[in-house]
Parts: sequence; C-alpha cells; structure tokens
Amino acid sequence: MKNPKISIIVPIYKVEIYLKKCIDSILAQTFTDFELILVDDGSPDSCGKICDEYAEKDRRIVVIHKSNGGQSSARNVGLDIAKGEYIGFVDSDDWIERDMYENLYNLVIKYKSDISIVGINFIYPNKIRKSKQYEVRIMDSKQAMYELIKHEIFGNYFCTKLFKKKLFNNTKFKENLIYEDIDLLYKLFHKAQTIVAKGVCKYNYLQRENSTVRNRKFKNDEFYVKQERLNFITENYPEFRELCELDLYETALANLGKIPLLEKENPNYNNFIALREYLNKNYKYTLRNKNILLKTKFLLLILKVSPKLYIFFLKLIKIKNERGKSC
Repeated sequence: MKNPKISIIVPIYKVEIYLKKCIDSILAQTFTDFELILVDDGSPDSCGKICDEYAEKDRRIVVIHKSNGGQSSARNVGLDIAKGEYIGFVDSDDWIERDMYENLYNLVIKYKSDISIVGINFIYPNKIRKSKQYEVRIMDSKQAMYELIKHEIFGNYFCTKLFKKKLFNNTKFKENLIYEDIDLLYKLFHKAQTIVAKGVCKYNYLQRENSTVRNRKFKNDEFYVKQERLNFITENYPEFRELCELDLYETALANLGKIPLLEKENPNYNNFIALREYLNKNYKYTLRNKNILLKTKFLLLILKVSPKLYIFFLKLIKIKNERGKSC
C-alpha cells in the first residue's frame, strides 16, 4: 500500500496458538485503510510461517523476519518502515474489537488530536475486568499528563492508542528495557498538542500465566524508569511532582516485595540496595501516609534497621500465607 492512513505494528515472538486470532481481529476491522506490519522477532515456533501465509492472502500485510531483539526492537523496526500517517500497536497474544480503529481514527480526525485513546478489557480465565467507562475527554498535554500519572481513566498501554507518526520523530522505544511503555509514553504526551480519550473498551488484553511479561526475571526497570519520569515531571510539570513521587514510592514498595531472598553475589542485590536507600530516605513519608498499611510500615522499620531481619520477616509472612492457602 502506498499511503495508508494507519500503520498497525505487531511484534511477534512464541505466540503461535494466539497469533491467528490476533491477526484475524485486525483484518476484520471496519476501518480498512491500514497496513499491517507483522514483525517476526526471531520466533522459534511457526509464527514466521503463519505471518507469511497471511501476507499471501492480504496485500495490506507486510512481514519482517529479524533476529530476536525483544519487543522494543521489533516495534522500532516496524516504525522504521511504517507508511501511515498514524501509528497503532497490537500485541500478538491479544485481539481487538472490529471497530477499534474506526473509533480511534474518528477521534483524531473529529477533534484534530495527535493521540486518541480507547478503553481496555482485561481478559482473565474466569472473568473480564473493564477499564473505566467515560464520555469523550479532550485534553492538552498537561491535562493528559496528569491522567497518565494518575492511571485511572487510562494507563501506560501503547496498544489502546493511536499516534500521529510525527510524534516518533527522534523518539523511539528504548531497547533491552522492561516497562518500555512507561519510559516512552509520557515523552509522546509531552510532544502532543491535543489528546482525546473515550472510555469504550475496544482492546482485549489477555492475562495469561505464561506470558512474556509474567515470566521475565526480576529487573528494577520500573523503578528506574519512573525515577527518570519524576525528574522530567519536576522540570516540566512541577505541579504534578507530588503525584508522580507517590507513584514512584508505591512502585518501590511493590518491587521490594518481588525481589527474592538476597545475598551479595545475587545479581539483584544492587536493585535491593537501591530500593532500600530510596525507601529509607523517604521513611517519614511512610509514617505520615494513612494509605500505607501498618504491616508495611512495620516491615519498612525493620528494613531500616536490618535487611537480614527484613528478609527473615518476609520468610515468615510467606510461610504463613502459604499455610493459609493450603487450609
């Protein structure tokens, strides 16, 4: 296709049982003026073959086969060849409603926006959780940045959004990074003039135990990415500093609990120390915050005194929780 309105980029790796449903949902869109860029990121299964078979049947499909470099690398390769005026992303184990891109495109055109946003369905084995429902919200970059940090009406998901391609000029996904969406999205919001959102759930996000995200080894990327974001917000949107700092603090608390029991030779030891130093530095904030549980405050006091004692108490809590589940 010479000049499609939208380029939809799908990074693909080890998802052969989900891939056809994903591609079919895109090809069935009521909005048809798009190119579909399937990036086979060195997948060792039959994903590459499936992509080629689809490309033979539909002229809108472009297939790229590359060595494995991760999701950010695959998305960047797609961006490099995208011809559309607007860019969309879909993850290869998810699927979309038939009118998702019709909704997204109509929003950017009607409100002359740089970014449009729809809602999301979180698909669990026995339930579906919908994101917040709301009418059209038209925002400048400042208003949208507030909502992005607050994470209530929309979140840090690229796949529920449509972007003007020009926003990606000199701005790409950082590779070899977990939480690359958080790292890049606020930068694009800052560059945008107008962002429009509508709380209709059109993207289906499959919550599966063996997904790439759930099986990644622990890295402290989320904490470091949000530290960078806090620095950016402090400089450019100082009125949102406290909100951003609270989000960083809650991330540090959550990540501390994810780190396995550590010794100095453990590769995660430095991550542990970084989180501990940050939480110790902000311990007075912990004591004042009524939203933090007493149990958490107690654990952080122990952490301040002795990391080994903190780990010992974590062990006890883990054992107690496991016994409770087995009863």
